[in-house]
Amino acid sequence: MMEQRILDMAKAGPVAKQAQILRVTDKRFWRVIMYYTEKCREFADFSACKNLGIDETSKKGHCYLTSFVDLNMRKIMYIADGRDNKTVTEFAKDFTKHKGNCDNIINTTCDMSLAYEKGIKNEFKNSKIIIDKFHIVKYFNDALNKTLRDDIKSGLDFKSSKYIWMKNRENLTVKQEERFVQMNKQNSKTAKAYLMKISMQQIYAVTEKKEAEKQLKKLTSWMQRSRNEHMKKLAKTILNHWDNIMNYFDDRLTNAILEGLNNSIQSIKHTGRGFKNNAYLKAICYLHHGAFKVSVK
Repeated sequence: MMEQRILDMAKAGPVAKQAQILRVTDKRFWRVIMYYTEKCREFADFSACKNLGIDETSKKGHCYLTSFVDLNMRKIMYIADGRDNKTVTEFAKDFTKHKGNCDNIINTTCDMSLAYEKGIKNEFKNSKIIIDKFHIVKYFNDALNKTLRDDIKSGLDFKSSKYIWMKNRENLTVKQEERFVQMNKQNSKTAKAYLMKISMQQIYAVTEKKEAEKQLKKLTSWMQRSRNEHMKKLAKTILNHWDNIMNYFDDRLTNAILEGLNNSIQSIKHTGRGFKNNAYLKAICYLHHGAFKVSVK
């Protein structure tokens, strides 16, 4: 009962503070958490997984963790150190140990990482690779932001307008809308880059894959013909990942679940004021979001 109580309290707040409440050392808390997390994970069953999500989160500096999520269960199956193709191989071995069949994975969502793509092609040969639409929109926002900085350097009065350009028009306040209209009259590269971003968002709302492909071809052609080097570079990136981007329109799977899980992981790290090592962080993540139940029973 005490050990189950420790597991329940570990979900409620930082281990150090919870240990103080029970007047025990945090080391005892960690011993219980690590033991039951590892023990319960041995019996995890991933045989039903068909749709896989892969995403990275940073721990500190350039230290990264990669989460592998069952998109249907919305739970974390595995967390690996790093963000290269070896992490995918590492997961595939663990996946097989827990009754998972790599041939049963039919869809895998991820960002544009070539390392992930290589790992997926090597380990999950029957899986389509789906570039997450939120990452694509993020690339457009990054290119838009770089264009905005260029226009400010060229002398346009666009200072303190970043969040106006990042928003969709329907979300602007009255004052932001007034300034948006004023800035658009200047026929700037930023205004055109904004229209390109909106066009990409509208493409993702298209129901038919052929129509979406037709519109994306027009958009990339416009980007290539523009005088905006940031958009030209992005157009080249899109063309290099064309098939994986278009795969979204078959099943419309995204990494939204993983983004939510990553936000939760960041919150856990913030609440816990950091972790001594990755093993502790992984254990807490499994305790909160693992694709298996952690208990003493």
